[in-house]
Amino acid sequence: MNFLDQFRYTFDNLSELSITKNQDSETKTSYNNPQLKSLLSTSVKVTPEIFPKVAETIDQVFERLKLKNNFNFFITANHLQTQALCAMMPQSSNAEIIITSKMIDLLNGEELQSVIGHEVSHFYYQHSLYPSPNQA
Repeated sequence: MNFLDQFRYTFDNLSELSITKNQDSETKTSYNNPQLKSLLSTSVKVTPEIFPKVAETIDQVFERLKLKNNFNFFITANHLQTQALCAMMPQSSNAEIIITSKMIDLLNGEELQSVIGHEVSHFYYQHSLYPSPNQA
């Protein structure tokens, strides 16, 4: 343990964010990605302790789909827009699904399951590989 580790918040587990201290330099550069930095500074990762109902809804989706949950879910503070998106960061084997707080407030459990399933399908069907309409 180094000097700073003794002051780390006990529940601040970097491995939950797929960050480890002993990563190779190629992997470390992906954390210099401004999108990921912005996500981690403006959003909260969904955990059963922080968002129990949302975490339960996520578990229900993956049970229903019979898939392993390799995703990181985040809720971002946005009371103006109802959005959800699936983002795959560079050099990542999983994806992040970001849901706005307004969407969480407006949807019931079944509606949220539908949105989560929709976003999961973007990853599994590799929709990010298709050009966007303005690039076609």
